[in-house]
Amino acid sequence: MHHARIRSTATSPINHSITTTLEVYDDVKASITFRNDTLFSVYNPKYLYQWRKGFTVIPGANAYYYVPDSSGGNYSVTIQYGCCNNSQASIVLNSCAGALMQQPQVANNYVVICDSSSAVLTASGSTTYHWYNSDTSSVILDTTNTYTTPLLTERDTFYVASYNGVCESARVPIYVSFTTRPNAVYAFGDSVCKGKDAILLSTNAVAIHWFADSSSTLELKNANAFLVPQLSANDTFYVSAFNYQCESKRTAVIAFAIDAPLAGVVLGDTAVSIGDTSVHLCSGSGKYHTMAFSWRTDYCKQR
Repeated sequence: MHHARIRSTATSPINHSITTTLEVYDDVKASITFRNDTLFSVYNPKYLYQWRKGFTVIPGANAYYYVPDSSGGNYSVTIQYGCCNNSQASIVLNSCAGALMQQPQVANNYVVICDSSSAVLTASGSTTYHWYNSDTSSVILDTTNTYTTPLLTERDTFYVASYNGVCESARVPIYVSFTTRPNAVYAFGDSVCKGKDAILLSTNAVAIHWFADSSSTLELKNANAFLVPQLSANDTFYVSAFNYQCESKRTAVIAFAIDAPLAGVVLGDTAVSIGDTSVHLCSGSGKYHTMAFSWRTDYCKQR
């Protein structure tokens, strides 16, 4: 709105000057945008708004925004500014536009997999989904909340939308890229007396994951060292490294459970008892050789 001062002078027989203030209003330019299932017009606290559906006035719809129902139709808004300055805009919504269709939720928009493998993509927030391999494709790949891609050899993008049987939401992209598979982990086994703790160890400078078998998804430990408590029998564990979701080949690592020494041993035809420090053995040529022993009855760990 602008103010102007106007001076007017009358002609004979009366000569007077009149000064007054004239209010000039800017032209109103109505517009409508549809965003997040809501209709928005231009905002000005001095504007008066009236929304209509078709030719029918919507009671109480006097804000600069309006949330339409799910039936669609022709919506319009009339804006008044000042005594006689009106502007109108309209928009046509199909039955899906006002259906409050929420986009599906994805745990991660960026998925990293090993080269030449499949990606498992998941979504939530709806009962039915439409998966696509582009944002414009009409070919539905799957309708469940999980989609497994084919084997991928290059980066790709997939899209998922919510679907309620009639309407489909906007599509959400999920980007799939690749990483290299780590080298196999080198690890050391251990040999201990039965009932003692065994320690399995890897010296790789990467994140190490220990498992009970070659296919288990239940991780036992995430560390370079893995303690096996009170080992009672030989057991095999598996260790691997991860690069994002890409796992190296699993390495088998054995923990040996060793029995305590017997009361003695037999070498050829000669019996050796605990406490003997040496024994004479006869070779095939008739010569005797002396073998020395050092007994440790308190320790059975062998390397």
